[in-house]
Amino acid sequence: MVLEIESLRTHFETPTGLVPAVDGVSFTIPAGRTLALVGESGCGKSITGLSILRLVPPPGRIVGGRVRLRGRDLLTLPESAMRTIRGDRVAMVFQEPMTSLNPLLPIATQVGEALTAHRRSSRRNARCRTIALLERMRLPNPARVAAAYPHELSGGMRQRVMIAMALACEPQLLIADEPTTALDVTVQAEILGLLRDLQRTSGLTMLFITHDFGVVARVADHVAVMYGGRIVEQAPARELLAGPRHPYTRGLLSTRPRVTPSTPERRLPTIPGEVPDPRHRPGGCAFHPRCDPGRDDPICRQDVPPRRALGPEHWCTCWKAHGRAESPAQGELPARPRDPRCGPPASDL
Repeated sequence: MVLEIESLRTHFETPTGLVPAVDGVSFTIPAGRTLALVGESGCGKSITGLSILRLVPPPGRIVGGRVRLRGRDLLTLPESAMRTIRGDRVAMVFQEPMTSLNPLLPIATQVGEALTAHRRSSRRNARCRTIALLERMRLPNPARVAAAYPHELSGGMRQRVMIAMALACEPQLLIADEPTTALDVTVQAEILGLLRDLQRTSGLTMLFITHDFGVVARVADHVAVMYGGRIVEQAPARELLAGPRHPYTRGLLSTRPRVTPSTPERRLPTIPGEVPDPRHRPGGCAFHPRCDPGRDDPICRQDVPPRRALGPEHWCTCWKAHGRAESPAQGELPARPRDPRCGPPASDL
């Protein structure tokens, strides 16, 4: 197992109260698999990714849980040990490369920095490796790109550079935080295709953070749906896309636009209400104020739903879901051969 997260809790202490941004999140990712972490803005997805690398900005801090990389708990390591892990064994691709790349340094310097820091490469070898990486990212004229500055590249090219930086030291885990959100659909498809090809050829293990189920259908083996700092449903990607069980998951899927010649013009469906303030989370199920079947149900309003098994690898936390209740556990994704059916887009998305 490459990554094991157990009961991770990350809180922000603010003047107006304690904000539990990540509140008891658990999941695992086997080697060569991709777990998509999905949810609305503010649900805690990005903070989960930053918590793995212990890069949570102040006043946030990790207050509990375990983050094991190949069995080694990252939360117990000294900062000096974490510096050797970031960019080497675990790498992250951020949403907006223009704010992540240094505008004053050429691309070759920035991509090669990880190689000189973690692999003790000479400048000459680091530059040769950088050009090879940029070529692997399918960038035209990689030598010219290596000499360029970030502002001289398009958004799609900058994102490919960020992926090259992340993969420079061949990490055990890649965390991709909405890496295609700011790109047009054509470039987005190219980036997703590139990541799928890299996973097939190198056995890359990924945590893919997104709010777009169309992206999930293309890249993920398993999906964890997050709401209010907690995971509310988890399942194999095809199973969840074909039969979501939690009302929040169904709501997210229903809001995706579907354009066909026979589709009449109409307003996009929305999930009613607002994301709850994490400082004042509703009692019972946190989603019940926005849930049609649970809004007026006493059990949904008063009692926190347990994790309920709906299949061998499918569970959710909902009183209305049918299945047997289980005590909370890690929700392990079994290590098994990659299912080729998990990659292509679902026909109804």
